[in-house]
Amino acid sequence: MPNAAKLLTRSLSLSMIRSVLLRALTVFVISNFTSAQSPDPFDGHPNLYHADLTRYFSSSQAENDARRRLAQTTDAYLQTAPWIEDGTAARLDEGARLITDWMRHRVYCRAQASRDITDKPAKTCANEANDRYSVLLSFVDAQLQSKAMQGLSSTDIDHFGLDRYRYLIEQARETAAHGLSPQSQHIADLLTDPVLEGLTDRYDATERNLTAEPLETKDGKLDPIKDASKLAHSSDRAARKAGWEAKQQAYSVHGELFAATLIDIAREETALAKLCGFASAPARFYARRLQLTEPQVHSTLDAITQHADVLKDYQRVRAEQVSHVTGIPDVRSWDMDVSSGYDPNPLPYAQAKAAILKALAGLGPDYVAQFTWLLEPKNGALEIASGPNRESGGFSLGYSAVPVMLYMDGFHGSLTETSTVIHEGGHAIHRKLMNEVSPYYVNGPHFLFEAYAILNQLLLWDELERESTTLAEKAYYQERFLDTVSAEVFTSGEEGILEQGIYDGVAAGKINSQAEIDNLNAQILEKYELFASEEPTLRSGWMRKNLLFEDPLYLVNYLYAALVACKLYEMDMAHPADFQKQYLTMLREGFDMPAAELLKKNMGFSLDGNQLLDGALELMRDRTIQLKHTYDLMMKH
Repeated sequence: MPNAAKLLTRSLSLSMIRSVLLRALTVFVISNFTSAQSPDPFDGHPNLYHADLTRYFSSSQAENDARRRLAQTTDAYLQTAPWIEDGTAARLDEGARLITDWMRHRVYCRAQASRDITDKPAKTCANEANDRYSVLLSFVDAQLQSKAMQGLSSTDIDHFGLDRYRYLIEQARETAAHGLSPQSQHIADLLTDPVLEGLTDRYDATERNLTAEPLETKDGKLDPIKDASKLAHSSDRAARKAGWEAKQQAYSVHGELFAATLIDIAREETALAKLCGFASAPARFYARRLQLTEPQVHSTLDAITQHADVLKDYQRVRAEQVSHVTGIPDVRSWDMDVSSGYDPNPLPYAQAKAAILKALAGLGPDYVAQFTWLLEPKNGALEIASGPNRESGGFSLGYSAVPVMLYMDGFHGSLTETSTVIHEGGHAIHRKLMNEVSPYYVNGPHFLFEAYAILNQLLLWDELERESTTLAEKAYYQERFLDTVSAEVFTSGEEGILEQGIYDGVAAGKINSQAEIDNLNAQILEKYELFASEEPTLRSGWMRKNLLFEDPLYLVNYLYAALVACKLYEMDMAHPADFQKQYLTMLREGFDMPAAELLKKNMGFSLDGNQLLDGALELMRDRTIQLKHTYDLMMKH
C-alpha cells in the first residue's frame, strides 16, 4: 500500500478543494432571521468552540512520551516477519492496535498543527504518525501477499481464525496481481515520487504567484485574483466581465507551463500504471478508487454526454431569469452569479445548528442524535472558532476507536460555512459510527464518503427552501440544490471525459501542447456548456482545476459520489422509515466488502452508472421544472 499516508492526508481536505470548483456561494439566512446581527456568531463565547484535545492525550508531553514508547513497540512488530498461518490472526490483531494508536497521535497532532500552522513540533508529530501508519499498512499488506498467505483456501481461512480478515486477505491478493516486489516498489517510489511531487509543486507555486493588473471599479481598485468573488458579484457588468477575463488571462500567461506540467504528470502516471500491469493510468486509478473497470467508467461518461442537454436546459432557465432581473439581453458566464432578487445574511451558530439538525431529520432520530452530539460545543468535538495562524479550510478527524472532531478555520455564519459544517460533519459522524469497526475496514472508496456528505447538503437546501417565506428566497435555495447536483454530475462528467482524453492523447502521442489540450476541452464544453461557443476563453479553464495536477484522475470520483447521493436522496424521499434503518446499518458497517456489494447488501441497488444516472437526470429535470415555475410566479408578482 504505497503512499497510504499521503493519500490519507489528501483525502481529509479533498471536499474543501472541490468547493473551489463549485460556484461561489454568498451568505445565507433562514426565513425567521431578517434583522441585522452581531458579527460574533458565538454570542460572545468563541472559546467554547475549540476542541478538547485531552480526549486524546492529557498533554503534549504525555503524547510525546506515549509516541516514543509506541515507536519502540512498532519497531519490534515490524521484525515479526515472515508470518506463519497459525499466528497470522494474532499478528493482524496486534497490527490493528498499533495502527489505531498511531492514528490517535495523528489526530491529536494534526489538530494542534491546524490550530497553529507555525507549530513545527505538531507538524513533525503528525508527519511521523502518517509515516508510521503507512509503514504498518505496507508491512501488513506484504505479509498477506506471501506465498503462504496467498495459498490459503476458504477452509484454511476459517481454520486459522481469519474469517474477520477474509476481505483484507482478498484485497491483498488483488494488490499482488498488480503489485511490485518490495524492492521494485522502493525503486519505483524513489524514481517517481520526487518527479510527481516536483511537478505538483511547480503548478502550486505558479498558481500561488499569479498576478493581474488591478481593475478600477465603483468599489475602488480590485485585484482579479484576490478579489475574484467581489468582482463576480459586482452590480457593474463591465467589472464582472473584466474580472472574469483578467483572472483567466492570469492563468493563460502560463498556459504552456501548465500544459507541460500536466502532460509530464500523465506520462509518469502512465509509465507507473504499465509497470504495475495495467493497460493505462485511468485503468489503474479506476480499479483502485472506484473498483470499476475502464470500460465501465467509459460507458457512464458516454451516457452523461448523451444527456448534456439536461444541463443546458438548467443553464438556459437560469440565464433567462438573470436576463429578466437585470435586463441584460446577452447573458454570459460572468453574469450568472448575479443575485436574482435575494440577498441572504449570516446566521449565528445557534440558528445554523438548528437549521442543520432540522435538515437531517429525514435521516432518522439516531443520525440526528449523533449530529446533535457533534454540534454541541460542551462535547469538545468542535474546532471552528477563528484565530491567528489557523490552517485554511475545513475537514473532519477521527478513526476507529479514536474520537472524532470537526475542524474549520472559522465559522461566521455564511452559507458556504454552514454547508461545510453539514458536509464535513457528515464525514465526522460516519467516522464516529464506524468507531467499533476494525481499523483495516474504516477506509474505503472515497466516492462513497463523498456521497454521504453530498446527501447532507441536498437535505440542507431542501430545508432552507421549505423555510422560505418569499418566492425569491425559495428560488435561491432551489438554485443551490440544482447547482450542487449539476456541478457534481455534469461538471464532474466533463472533467472525467477531459482527463481520460488527456491521458489517452498523451499515451498515443497526440497531445503535446497547450493548444491540443485547449482543443480537446473546447470539443467537450461545446456539448455541455451553454456559453461555450460565445466564450472561447472557457477552453483554457482546465488550468484552474487544481486536482488535475494535485490528484490525477480523482475528479471522476465526484461523479459517482453524486450518482449514489441522488439515489440515496430518492430512497429517503420515497420510503424514509425503511431508508433510515438501512442507511445507518451501512454507515456503521465500514468497508468490509467492495463498494458495489456494500450498496447492494444494505441499500438494494448496484453501482451501475447508467441506471444511477437515469435517477440523477430525472431529479435534475424535475427540479429545473420546479425552478422555472418559481421564476414564473416571481414574474407575475
